[in-house]
This record gives sequence, structure tokens and C-alpha cells, in this order.
Amino acid sequence: MKTFKLLTLAGLTALICITSCQRNMKEAIPENSKMAPGKPAPVGGACNSNAYVITLESRTLVGSNWEWVWSIYNPNPGNGTNGTSQDMSHWGMQFGPCFDWTHVVSAAHGSNGTDWTNFTPIYHVDPSQSCVTTPVLKFERGTSGTAKSWYKLVLNTNYSPTNTAPGYYKSGSRMPCCTFNFTGIGCQPVDEGCSFSQGLYFASPHPWPSPTVTVAGFVYTEAEGRAIWNTSNAGGLKDSKKAFLQVAAIKLSGASVSPAASVWADVAICQAWLSTLGKLSPANLPTGNAAVAAAAGNIGNWIDAHHCDEDDGGGDPSKAGN
Repeated sequence: MKTFKLLTLAGLTALICITSCQRNMKEAIPENSKMAPGKPAPVGGACNSNAYVITLESRTLVGSNWEWVWSIYNPNPGNGTNGTSQDMSHWGMQFGPCFDWTHVVSAAHGSNGTDWTNFTPIYHVDPSQSCVTTPVLKFERGTSGTAKSWYKLVLNTNYSPTNTAPGYYKSGSRMPCCTFNFTGIGCQPVDEGCSFSQGLYFASPHPWPSPTVTVAGFVYTEAEGRAIWNTSNAGGLKDSKKAFLQVAAIKLSGASVSPAASVWADVAICQAWLSTLGKLSPANLPTGNAAVAAAAGNIGNWIDAHHCDEDDGGGDPSKAGN
């Protein structure tokens, strides 16, 4: 009987201790620190500006507009630990204070750089993140694994690129919102200047501002240039004729065309091929170069978008560039 009483007393003592410990542990854990079942505790990571690779893929004159295309991919996909990055949710860009938002025509995003989902671009604060509190242009497409995502912005004015354009990304719960710099749109439009069209110099009686024009290293008089213009286009406009007339219009417009104008890249393409053909004439107008034909078409588009007013003058061809 004495033994039974001792065991009972020991049991009651142990029960009191266990109950007290449990109550103390419950009081030591704040109620708001409890995690929902199956959800890990949030892990705060440092901002990694190089988490994703953003590349300016192209900046192209299409008609009278400029199309800027970027790609973004995640080189180290994972859960956001050990050097990996979670899939990007979305990203956005900012513009300099001198950028004119009215120059923005449209925007789009896609998965392959060919097929696009268009959206109306808006420049406003993105409330989904806190690392940028000023207006941004937000692209509602992220990344998946290492696959590239594509983004397009169309402007009606030519801007220079800059490698210090500010941007931001939003990612998963392990990675905070982060800012970075990328090759984007500069603040000021490029000074393109202007040009008269080939119609002024070849179809109208307007005299050339100079007795000759040099195209691809060959010197042409006004009579020789007009003779090329007057050749028949039966069977299609010859690539060499198309390139000559467009390049000559740029050259004859002289200093009105800015040395920094983007049109000089297409002029160079045309002149590189024309230089291999010898001096052109009605009897020497080769065809068969699609790249040159496209470049000549680009020159025509550029002239349409940057046509000089009649009182701008023709300029001095010797100052028009190479």
C-alpha cells in the first residue's frame, strides 16, 4: 500500500510538470508567428541586379516608326537559394525626364520574338512592388526556366540607345524587387536632319545643288543621273537603279542630313554593292540583290519620315557624309 501511494504521488508530480512546461512553451511562441500548414517561412534575399540577362536584340526603322526589341532569360533558374533565381514575375523600365511619352506608339510581349501580344502602354506607378515609386512602363510577362521572353516598344521618333537605362524586376517570395541598368532608350531624340526625295532631283526640273554627285566612288553628272532615272522599269525596278536613286537623293540633300542619322547605315549597304558594279548607266543596271533592295527601301522610308520643307534648302553635297 505504501508503494502504491509513492507511485501515485510521483505520477501526479510528473503530470503537473509536463502541464506547466507545455503552458510555458505556448506562452513563449507569439501567436502571429505561426505558419500555415505546408508553407515555409519567408526567406529574405539580397537584391541581385544580374539575376536575369536582358539584351537589346534590335532597334529597327519599320515604315516611319522605330521598333525596339529586348529579350530576357534566367540563366540560373531555381528556388532563389544557392545562387539560383526564381522565375521573374514581370519587369518594367523608366525613362529620362526629357523623354517625350507622346512618341510611344505601342507595346507588346511574346514568347518567341515573332508572335506578339499587344497591349496599351501606360506610364504610371506599379503598386505591385516597392523598389521603384515613380512612374514606369510595366511589361506583364515574366520568365519560365531558361526560356527567353520577348518585349517590344514602338516609337515614332528615333532615340539613341543608352546602356544605363533604369529598370526593375519583380520575382518570387524569396527574391525582393530589384533595380538594374540595361541597354535601353536614351533621353533625347537623335538629330536625324532631313532629305529631299529622288523626285525633286530626278523627276522635276529642279536643278541639282551641285554639278555632280558621288555614289559608291563614281562621279555622276546631272545628265547621267537623269538618264538612269529615265530608263524603263519594265520587268521591275532594277536593284542597282533603286539603290542609286535613293543614295543620290541623300547625297544631294547635303548637310541637311545629319551625320548621326540612322539612314547612313543603309546608304553604306547600297554603296558597298554598287562599288562592285562599275559606273552605272542605262546599259549597266544590274539586279538580283535582295539585301540592297531592302536597304534602298529603308532609305525611302527614312526620307518619307524626314522630308525637308521646301525652304530648308538643298545643302552642300560635299558635307553630306560618306
